[in-house]
Amino acid sequence: MSEPSSEPIAADVLLRATRRLADIPVDLRGLLADCCEALGVDGASLIAGKDLDATELSSVGRAEGTPSSHVLPTAVWTVLHVYGRPVSAEEMLPWMGILAGALARRNEGGGHSGQRLFYAGTLMRMMAHDLRNLLGVFDQNLLFVRQELEELAIPKDATAFEDIGQVHEASAHVLRYVQRVHELAHILQGPWPSAPAGQRFELGLLSRDGVHEGGQQIRVQIESDLPEIRMDEHRIELIAEELIQNSVRAGAKRIQVAVSKALHGDPLVLDWKRSLSQGPFVYWTIEDDGEGMDVFVLARCGEPMFSHPPGNERPGLGFSLIQAIMGAIGGQIAVTSVRGQGSRVILAIPAAHHPAPAGNGRIAVLVPESVRLKVAVRLSSEVFAAWVKETLVESQFVLVDAISDAAVLVADRDGAAQFLGPPTSLLYVGKGWPAGMARPDAVMAPQPDRDGFIRRLSMAVARRSRRNG
Repeated sequence: MSEPSSEPIAADVLLRATRRLADIPVDLRGLLADCCEALGVDGASLIAGKDLDATELSSVGRAEGTPSSHVLPTAVWTVLHVYGRPVSAEEMLPWMGILAGALARRNEGGGHSGQRLFYAGTLMRMMAHDLRNLLGVFDQNLLFVRQELEELAIPKDATAFEDIGQVHEASAHVLRYVQRVHELAHILQGPWPSAPAGQRFELGLLSRDGVHEGGQQIRVQIESDLPEIRMDEHRIELIAEELIQNSVRAGAKRIQVAVSKALHGDPLVLDWKRSLSQGPFVYWTIEDDGEGMDVFVLARCGEPMFSHPPGNERPGLGFSLIQAIMGAIGGQIAVTSVRGQGSRVILAIPAAHHPAPAGNGRIAVLVPESVRLKVAVRLSSEVFAAWVKETLVESQFVLVDAISDAAVLVADRDGAAQFLGPPTSLLYVGKGWPAGMARPDAVMAPQPDRDGFIRRLSMAVARRSRRNG
């Protein structure tokens, strides 16, 4: 005796689902349950948006194994994941139409106005960040080209300098354009809502807990009863992705992610905590056992497009984007690391009612005393010397008076006459070093360019190390 056909049952379920479209609001969960029953699958989920902007609209049943994925014909990217057995496109056709109609009835498939504006703002913000980062690299290398030309004693009236000036002026116009794009993106996205922090962090982080494909073990701990914060799960996911990928690329096998109301342990971190403004914070820490960073990489970790380790195809460490997110809510960032001993990043996120001003997001570099580089400064310009010293202290280098105690001497023509030679490196400021003096390890113009200064300082140490064998 043959089995009774399931087609009448599927037709009944399809009819039931069609009738749901008359309800306001439309019951998406009920429709997904009908879909699972008609297709004989274990579960389904409906997702709007891609990657970090993905939002689950509704789900039902068990989400186990590899799903069959079907993109709906809607204005906002929406995909239906079906679990349990492979489902063909032909089987899905009626349900694609019903679900697309349901989303349109809910004013989402046609693009819920708030949702579509948020997506547009997110895309514009990401594009602006990319453009600003590229512009930063472009301007920095333009400065280096100018310095190299000056070192070669090219006449000041050479057309090359005029061309560089015009390009630099055009760069400033592009930067103003980027700022306007950011302003427009902020208008489109609207204010960032306050949210229960524990729930937001669970949505953004708990899916990462466990052993991953590359063998990395990620452990996530989220403290209970966290205060509300002005950051949603999408931005939490974005920051987590950047920082965890940094750890993976640094060769980390164990990554600890913790969210808490307090910080303990490292005196450097506790000193930084005491420097923050008063008020409740949520502290988000990412710690790994990767290769770590030396003092120069640490000093430049917030520099756009700066890549580490060497040869990394991924541009930047992601901190410029994190700085923008943290700066918008008055947050602060601390980074501590030792080469060969891993890294630790701490984000201090102010509570929603904390009166912390926007525009912070500054990265505090915390270098252990034992690995800080000693630098002596001999510059005749008091103003430039003050800037150099302030930059060195801010970047956690140690200023010493005696050149014999220094690993690097930063000096101009007069100061370089006191240079003692190996093992000290010489970063020469200006051009035309004294006659008879060996070529400096690195040369820079007397201009307050922080990233360029740290880069040349690193070059001086590396070149002296190679010369010393």
